[in-house]
Amino acid sequence: MKHAYLIMAANEFEELLVLLKALDYEDNAIFLHIDKKAALSSLQLKRFKQQVSKADFYLAPRKKVSWGGRDMLECEFSLFSFARSVGPFDYYHLLSGKDLPLLSHKRIDEFFEKNKGKEFVEYKPIKEQEVWQRVQVWHAFPNVSAYRSVKSAPLKLMIRAYRKLERTLAKALKLDFFKNTGLKLGFGSQWLSLDDFAVERILKKEKSIMKVFKHAIVADELFLQTFILNDEVLKKRLYLDEKGRPGNLRFIKIDERKSSPRVWKISDLKTLEKARNEGYLFSRKFDVAEDDEIVSSVLKMTAEEE
Repeated sequence: MKHAYLIMAANEFEELLVLLKALDYEDNAIFLHIDKKAALSSLQLKRFKQQVSKADFYLAPRKKVSWGGRDMLECEFSLFSFARSVGPFDYYHLLSGKDLPLLSHKRIDEFFEKNKGKEFVEYKPIKEQEVWQRVQVWHAFPNVSAYRSVKSAPLKLMIRAYRKLERTLAKALKLDFFKNTGLKLGFGSQWLSLDDFAVERILKKEKSIMKVFKHAIVADELFLQTFILNDEVLKKRLYLDEKGRPGNLRFIKIDERKSSPRVWKISDLKTLEKARNEGYLFSRKFDVAEDDEIVSSVLKMTAEEE
């Protein structure tokens, strides 16, 4: 099978070197997007290319990407479109720059061969009103977030106050911009694996999808889930685990204190081994500076399977 790996990265260059090497197999194509805000030298780009000798390597057109912003959606569409213009491929896998495969290329290939025609997308129950408010409220400056987009503490406070004002006004005026779309809202991880059928179908609807989420915030966890949930054809193609739950086969553990994925340490090795045995194909988050031993151990596990 032919696989396209679509990598969205910021400045995690050391992790990228490891990831690129891990994905370097024949029949793979790697499409790397580096946030335009990051300084990418010709020397660094050369280092990336040197990690890839078997797979095809492409540097995707660079865009400025904000955490949770509308431009993140635009970047994903751009990556899918670029990869498909080179392909088509059997599967397109969206990864972050801090991901690693938990299985060898051979086992990943066998898995997708066995599950042809399935779409690997995570869906989570929407328990918090905050998730609904991302799309119900008309947000000005959707590329600006008080969580990650700015570092200034006073500016963070100003943004939070402004967002609260937007939501208060929407509630007082009984405005719900998502309700008028007549769609069911989907929610889950932005990292997923889709086959060519799904990618083609999604790209054809890009304009209408972006119109729905034009003024939404942190919609990277909503827009594709929502589209698939409201597409009866794709909905039937969702991969379900043994408990009947849709899944993206990414093993990620959220650190509740930081509201972000846990960075794996060598002490988590058994946890990752268990995840492999349970069928997870990829995992994040790895950080060479924080713990390079766990990175080496995971690479060793996959290498031994070849």
